Amino acid sequence: RWLQVTRPRISIPDLPSAFDGLCIGHLTDIHHGPYLSYARVNEIVDLASQLAPDLWVITGDLVYRSPKYIEPVWQALGRLKAPLGVWCVMGNHDHWEGIALSRRAARAAGIACLDNDHTVLRCAGERLWLAGVGDRWCHDQRLPKALRGLPREAVALLLAHNPEVADDMTDPRVKLMLAGHTHGGQVALPLFGPLLVPGQRRYASGLVRTQVSQVYVSR
Repeated sequence: RWLQVTRPRISIPDLPSAFDGLCIGHLTDIHHGPYLSYARVNEIVDLASQLAPDLWVITGDLVYRSPKYIEPVWQALGRLKAPLGVWCVMGNHDHWEGIALSRRAARAAGIACLDNDHTVLRCAGERLWLAGVGDRWCHDQRLPKALRGLPREAVALLLAHNPEVADDMTDPRVKLMLAGHTHGGQVALPLFGPLLVPGQRRYASGLVRTQVSQVYVSR
């Protein structure tokens, strides 16, 4: 139940100079439901708001067990603000509890969903592309669609709920992926490490390098 702010510094090859030092706020896997109260959600958003990043990204699984938790959690997240916007992708629990309602609630909160889509971020005349894929477990992962239309020279960030999207991502334009889903291994013991990872153990948390890119997995 400990809430921790981590501040990794990640090098992004070929990053346009206007985006040097870009600060990205990343929230994931809040799982508002019977075991995480609305008061706790607001504590998380209060702490997050104090960080004042350039960009907010949310990588899914905001609810757990019931659709009644969907609108409240997105309403709370609607308090997040950033100069380059607040963007999200959905996770497996967002699908299971009600994906149509989740997407409506995100829009009502002013948060744009990038499932299998992309947008362009602009700063001082330069561009950085932000793309997202749908959830892998719910058979909604469409990488080609998410990256369709990006210029050949584009530098892109990719949002995904499940970090195993990195196994399928071979497009060299994607320099960094941001994901959640694995909860740091649910329970992690000193020296031994994570006990249970829903997928490959190497994607439990932190920065993982792949053959063509890198993925940062938030706990």
